[in-house]
Amino acid sequence: MKISQKGEVVLNENIRDQVTINTEAKEIIRDLFPKIPDNDLFQIIKTAFQLGDNRVGTAEEIPLVRRAQLSVVAHIRHSYTNYDKLLRQVPYNEARHMVEKTTLRKPLMMLFAKLLSCQTRKNLNQSSRKVKLSRAKT
Repeated sequence: MKISQKGEVVLNENIRDQVTINTEAKEIIRDLFPKIPDNDLFQIIKTAFQLGDNRVGTAEEIPLVRRAQLSVVAHIRHSYTNYDKLLRQVPYNEARHMVEKTTLRKPLMMLFAKLLSCQTRKNLNQSSRKVKLSRAKT
């Protein structure tokens, strides 16, 4: 149930509840960035995925995977760089450019950790298959 600006009740079966949004966001962010610390994950969900806040996390026109990526990058920009301080001194596009490398390095490291672990598993599986094949031949 949703209340319109005029105070009327609007029934819409497509409205999703906050728990569902938080759960989906948590799952996709964990999938994309498995090494993300819990406190960062919960802060991202609290900040970017709250209904009614007009944040990137609830922008239905953007796929969830992309919203998750953008939310993580925004969190890193605001939490792990001097971006907010720079905003008081220079235009936002200049401030973003100044922190871009630092901002993108952290999620890339989290993403590479996942890719490396996937590649390691793939290599282990291939190695174990080769060992099984060589044992089968003897």
